[in-house]
Amino acid sequence: MVVGTKGTARMNMIISHALTLLGAAIAAGTYAWICGAYFLVLRQKRMDFTNLVRGETIANHVETFGKLSPNELFLRYHNAKPFVTPILLCILTILPFLAGVIYQSWNADLIAPFVALSDVPDPALAGLAGAYIWSHYDIIRRYTVVDLSPTAYYLSWLRLLVGLIGGQIASFAVAKPLDILVAFGIGVFPLDVVRTAMEARLRSQYNIQDQDQAEGSTLHKLQGMTRLVIDRLSEEGIQSVQQLAYANPVRLWFRTNIEWTVILDVIDQSLLYIYVEDRIGKMRELGFRSATEFTHLGAMLGGNESYQKGIAWDCLNEIANALDIPLPTVRRLLETLIHDPQVEFVWSLISDAHARKPKSPEEAATVEKKLRGEGRVTGQERG
Repeated sequence: MVVGTKGTARMNMIISHALTLLGAAIAAGTYAWICGAYFLVLRQKRMDFTNLVRGETIANHVETFGKLSPNELFLRYHNAKPFVTPILLCILTILPFLAGVIYQSWNADLIAPFVALSDVPDPALAGLAGAYIWSHYDIIRRYTVVDLSPTAYYLSWLRLLVGLIGGQIASFAVAKPLDILVAFGIGVFPLDVVRTAMEARLRSQYNIQDQDQAEGSTLHKLQGMTRLVIDRLSEEGIQSVQQLAYANPVRLWFRTNIEWTVILDVIDQSLLYIYVEDRIGKMRELGFRSATEFTHLGAMLGGNESYQKGIAWDCLNEIANALDIPLPTVRRLLETLIHDPQVEFVWSLISDAHARKPKSPEEAATVEKKLRGEGRVTGQERG
């Protein structure tokens, strides 16, 4: 009877140890597992890219990246190697605390050096837990929309550190038991919110004047710029309308999950905004929300139909009155945008994106040949 009891106790201990190990492995390994699953779902995006480069304009542009096949070019921007370092940083940051949990569960001499982690203040652990939960939420969300990047893992690692250290520091200003809640919030809230709140508190407490004259983000001035889109563009180094206006749309599509036509649209809007700025709202009221829409008036003015020319001049007069600037200035703005290479490039990409199909089997064969890197399309072939 005693032997049976000891055997049951031993079995329960083994099960407990196994469950503890399993929980630790899952908690530390999810960063790598999600990344591995992400590369399995990239197949659809690779197919989308292959279809996208069938347009003549973008096929010509792809040649500037070198003599690479569409698949090789895609792998240049979607490679597993850049993920290794940030994933290891996340795992190594969380692993010591998991070892502390195992120590408390097993009292194992093998990991006795981690016994000090059992004395980590509760607010610090609460901040780490909040950061851990939020980082997984962000990574899973990006996995779902096929937009996972090494930057996301680096930010997750940074969030773990901020939650651990910031949670403990913030708890000093709050009485118990709210210190745990505040520390958890430090880990959960977005990093820019935490930074802004701490900066505002320090400026207020020590009467520090803001001497920064740098331009703030203007991306919110454009239509379709949600907080998630602005944050994603910020990760790619795009924080202003001017930077977006002259960004490479192909490279931007490679690195984000933003729809191709949406990328073209926001760049198109940006090209008009950098000239009219906040007055773009008045342009929208007249039916012109982007540079290519505005430059279409140039095509109408250059046409042979007097009716189209009359409509174009009426539109230019309305724009001049709405913006409160002389008509010659509006005409000069039109000429500037017409001759802007980026506007012309975006116009061509938009034309390709909206279901442009080869006009003949010969043209289709030429495009396929280009994609395979077997030749270049000459000016005569384009005509």
